Amino acid sequence: MLLLLGIVFTQVPEGESLRTNITFNLSGPIVLGFSALYFYLRPISKQNLMDGLFFMLLPLFSMITYLYFRTPDLKEIVFGTAAMFETTGGFGPNQVATAIGLGMFILVVFIFLKEKLTGSLYLDAFFLIYFSYRGLLTFSRGGILTAVITLLFFAFFFILYKKMSLQILFKYVLISGFFVIAIWMYTSNITGGMLDNRYTGKNASGIQKKDITTGRGDLIAYQFNNFFEHPLGIGVGNGKYERMKSNQRITAASHNEVGRLVEEHGLIGFVLLLLLLIIPLINFFKANNFQKAFIIAFYIMWFLTINHSAMRVALPGFIYALSLIRITDIENDLFHEE
Repeated sequence: MLLLLGIVFTQVPEGESLRTNITFNLSGPIVLGFSALYFYLRPISKQNLMDGLFFMLLPLFSMITYLYFRTPDLKEIVFGTAAMFETTGGFGPNQVATAIGLGMFILVVFIFLKEKLTGSLYLDAFFLIYFSYRGLLTFSRGGILTAVITLLFFAFFFILYKKMSLQILFKYVLISGFFVIAIWMYTSNITGGMLDNRYTGKNASGIQKKDITTGRGDLIAYQFNNFFEHPLGIGVGNGKYERMKSNQRITAASHNEVGRLVEEHGLIGFVLLLLLLIIPLINFFKANNFQKAFIIAFYIMWFLTINHSAMRVALPGFIYALSLIRITDIENDLFHEE
């Protein structure tokens, strides 16, 4: 509700829609608000959580199937070092990669917990490999790197919970490493080595780019500068138009929700950001290692996603809300530390 105050300062140029401008920027935070209120400290059993993740994965299977049929023959595609609309069904590569990253995370969770998604562990592993392959083909780094970092945090706390021996841990690392390298080499070969250039910040000629963030670094620096000049904020959605007026090189809408919050909502946005960052951490520190694995995974996925893709889709708002739940299991008493 406090975010709605930013509408008072909103001024759009003639010909632009005020309603569209506001809904584009506030629909994501509103989804987060309602989801967070619903899930805040809500007891959810481990089985219910797994069921929820299962149903979350089903439309992602539909999306992957759609991409398969919509993508032209890869031999006909000229790969460069920009995000690829050709391999994402014509939709935004950033958002498609983010969704695929969520699918990768859910598939790994099922494999870790030895919950058979399809009835066969080998088939589950195949789907994980295919999701990873399709994710790399988008050439959008944010969604895939977010998934990888999220999985590392999840794996760390899950290993602590299971108290795995070094021998078993080494076996898992060896198998995972083999598949990661194999998928990367296969995809890189298909793209003529452009995948390597994309992830190392080089152009098509293999020359290192000056800005690996593709302008996002400059954008957030400008946003924070606006925050210091206008502590009360410049108004919902005004950031893009302010950059246009000042002849800035980057005039796109914000890709970073942190920067957008402080730029457009000022001190209120800054306070709300602190609130969003602190509340899940309180829930995290009160949990056991099983719960921590999920809480930190949802929290990290939300934070990294809003930093490279803002809140273009509903996903980060809903995922954030899941970091506020309390996972319970009466049989195994997961609510308390063993």
